[in-house]
Amino acid sequence: MDSNSPRLPEKRKALNEKTEKLTELKNAVTTLAETFNRINIDSERIRAAREYFENCKFKEADAILKTEDIDNEVTNLKAKKVWLDKEIKETESQLSERAQEYVLKAKLRVTFVEDKDRFKKAEELFEKALDISRNAETIFDYAYYLQGQNQYRQSIELYTEALAIYQKLSQTNPAVYEPYVATTLNNLANLHADTGLYSEAEKEYTEALELYRKLSQTNPAVYESNVAITLHNRAILYGITKRYSEAMQNCTEALELYRKLAKANPDVYESDLADTMKVMELLNKLQ
Repeated sequence: MDSNSPRLPEKRKALNEKTEKLTELKNAVTTLAETFNRINIDSERIRAAREYFENCKFKEADAILKTEDIDNEVTNLKAKKVWLDKEIKETESQLSERAQEYVLKAKLRVTFVEDKDRFKKAEELFEKALDISRNAETIFDYAYYLQGQNQYRQSIELYTEALAIYQKLSQTNPAVYEPYVATTLNNLANLHADTGLYSEAEKEYTEALELYRKLSQTNPAVYESNVAITLHNRAILYGITKRYSEAMQNCTEALELYRKLAKANPDVYESDLADTMKVMELLNKLQ
């Protein structure tokens, strides 16, 4: 046949198409082989499909993996997952309840003043509570207990852990969890101030104060006292760090709030008012 035959380009085109399809098939087979090697699942269907594949029976391997069978099993498994998720949620709730029982028992054990090992036993109960349910409430309770026992390092670690959980929860439910965020920040700030970590303490007092001011706008009867105590605490911090002008401003605002609160409820707030007045007297001497 003459090299200039008009059919030659057609044959070349057909040859190129076959070459492309062969390359495509080779790539697909290579990818499949890698997938079969990577899959750790050893179900009956996959074993059969792998065997067909290794014998280059690709259509038979495809037929083994029946879409209808897989769909039915997926439906059943999804229903099972819903049931299991519900069971897990209920179990976690029950474990959280048992953890709170351990916490209550720990706090009761501290009242056994005749028992010289009561604090050690209380800590063991707190540890049991954390072991079964590491929720924010249990972590906070243990941190608060350790703070009272002057175990500052452990207390700070636990408050920090509780704070992260409360902050995450407050993103979706601020009305419920912002008060917990503020309280945890205030307690952390107290510990950081007591251990000389003043910049951390200032940051936490300021964040707590912002939250308490916000909460006080809608519920002053509950949160004005929190605003006052946080201002009081931050005034002391500013005094320690010789920022007397800022200390005076905080103390002055705290006094105004405590005077208002003590007027309405003297039995509760007169002692707080007296403490804040002492801080003001000390600041006046230091200026």
